[in-house]
Amino acid sequence: EPDFDSQWDDRYDDFSAATHGTGAAEESEFEVQYSRPQSLQEHLLWQLELCPISDKDRAIAIAIIDALDAKGYLTTGLEDIYSGLSSQMDDLDFEEVTAVLHRVQNFDPAGIGAVDLADCLALQIQQLSASTPYKDTALQLVKQHLKLLGNHQHDKLLKLLEINESQLEKIIQLIRR
Repeated sequence: EPDFDSQWDDRYDDFSAATHGTGAAEESEFEVQYSRPQSLQEHLLWQLELCPISDKDRAIAIAIIDALDAKGYLTTGLEDIYSGLSSQMDDLDFEEVTAVLHRVQNFDPAGIGAVDLADCLALQIQQLSASTPYKDTALQLVKQHLKLLGNHQHDKLLKLLEINESQLEKIIQLIRR
């Protein structure tokens, strides 16, 4: 009977060497051979495989993932994705494509599947906790007034958002984060 208070390494200290090779050179060769950087699409497809999703929705998600550029922006319009898929799938609704896009947009990294910077920031902010201070105002800013922020027109932002300078600074910090 093994003593359950003992550690695995205490009892089987030679296990790693016996089963995984003995030399650092062997280990290094394995890492070089089998570890390569994962592309964004591969990372998203891996997440998709973890989702309980219908075959139809999986096909839609793959089409959406294929339409993303290296930065994660959606380069093809949803209408084009829908029309490309509707010729292959019977009874496909545009709303289904939109729903699957929203599901993909919840994958990691936050902001994936956005059409532009404002959309990307909005997706990231939406994934924050509901208790995050200034979340709603930050969302309003990136959706409606991002150009003003980019042009450093803080006076206009203060009036439009009906906030003070201290609050604006906190909102900008939240967006940057």
